[in-house]
Amino acid sequence: MQKHLKSASTMFDFDTFYVLWYTRAKHFATFYLKDEEAAKDVVQDVFLKLYERCPLFEETHSEIGYLFIALKHACLSVLRQRLHTLQCTSVETLTDRQELRLYESALAQTFTEFQDETHLQQRIENAINQLPPRCKEIFILRKFHHLSQKEVAQTLAISTHSVETQMGIAYAKLRKTLQNIRPLLVLLGL
Repeated sequence: MQKHLKSASTMFDFDTFYVLWYTRAKHFATFYLKDEEAAKDVVQDVFLKLYERCPLFEETHSEIGYLFIALKHACLSVLRQRLHTLQCTSVETLTDRQELRLYESALAQTFTEFQDETHLQQRIENAINQLPPRCKEIFILRKFHHLSQKEVAQTLAISTHSVETQMGIAYAKLRKTLQNIRPLLVLLGL
């Protein structure tokens, strides 16, 4: 009987989860829906569903993964509904449809199959570790040690132009390597 009781440390704390993730989720939904009120509605619906499933998370610890998957599908549903109801009667409407299709396609390709932030952190670390050594060193000094371009240049005895060039290379390589999780990086504040 004792082993079936969960300790307080393994219980899913919905209130804390809501406080930590609501703003990030709303930002994510607003990015794709381009409508803050619609984004709020979607996020509230997703959190309500998550709240109703609290007992499941106490066993699986997959609440973050569920949040992203549910948010992605809820936003896709809104975008598809908009596409369905938008009549193609003018050039302006055609442009709106193309923009909706672009956001729908980008969102559909967004990676959301993960359990927690640690999984995403590992993917990011792996991508950074794939950078050329000097590029990686400069990127880490700029982004993780928060040094200015000038400070990095002085530390490494190189020109600020070299720092700028290497940062451009780093961003290009990271964008390519992490292309299907980029929207999540914003959501996670990375």
